[in-house]
Amino acid sequence: MRTEQAVVDGLGVIEDALAIDTAVNDTVAVSVHVLADQPHDDSDDFDHVVEASLHALSGRFIVMGCTDYLDDPARFEVPAGWTRTRVSRRNLASAVRRLESDEEPEATEEVRSHTKCT
Repeated sequence: MRTEQAVVDGLGVIEDALAIDTAVNDTVAVSVHVLADQPHDDSDDFDHVVEASLHALSGRFIVMGCTDYLDDPARFEVPAGWTRTRVSRRNLASAVRRLESDEEPEATEEVRSHTKCT
């Protein structure tokens, strides 16, 4: 659901799906970590950090971009049930300034998702 808070957070949430906004409409580096415990707080290393709850009824996460086909995305097995996801983003200003240089690591937006299974 698109709300004013979702725009501020860069995170759209419904019960069984998350939509993560990016600073650029281009390639971004994404990492997903499924954890048994709460991740340590490294929010000072990131430009933007938000959290949300997600119901993984199927026991599977599918991670895909808005133009990806359903056959292509990465899939992660998780325990079925409620999870807590922390989405951390960094390198936002550099990625926007150097949009045409997404091949350079310093110009690539990084998105990291830590998911704690409850």
